Amino acid sequence: MLGTVSGTSQPSCSRIIEEVSSVLQTHARERIRFPTDLGERETVSHAFYRVAALPNVIGIVDGSHVLIKAQTDHGDSGYFRAPYLAIPFSRRAVLSIEQQLFNTALTKTRSAVERCIGLWKCRFRSMHKSGGDLCYEPGKVCKLITASIVLHNYCLDAGIPLLDADENELENIICDLVDEVD
Repeated sequence: MLGTVSGTSQPSCSRIIEEVSSVLQTHARERIRFPTDLGERETVSHAFYRVAALPNVIGIVDGSHVLIKAQTDHGDSGYFRAPYLAIPFSRRAVLSIEQQLFNTALTKTRSAVERCIGLWKCRFRSMHKSGGDLCYEPGKVCKLITASIVLHNYCLDAGIPLLDADENELENIICDLVDEVD
């Protein structure tokens, strides 16, 4: 689209995208991070506690699908689990009241990250399935994802609103994210 609107050739657009995403990626550590000092952690923890009375939460992690060109030489792999990551109890098991309450609180808390990812995908449509496949090799897609998150976080910090965003569109993207998990 950039080339069509500006009259820039496809190779020039590719070079510009590569150079800009490389520069943005160098800012990832300062723009994509968990709270570092005690005061920051306490502020975030209190905010999460107000959502669902879930104590000691300082961050939330979720995943999302970004369509890329299919790779033929990579199989499926699991995801990292650690003792400090809270995961819901299986819905296939008979759950105690406490486990059900924990799952409910975790779901309420998780909706914050789904909304965050939804806003990001609304701002950068190439990351949502409505934007089509990213026809790049996985390493370049990772760089583009990181660069877009750096820009998105900058926009949030600077108070820059989404362009042409309406709540229905955002809610549809968030529903897509929930469907990815379920």
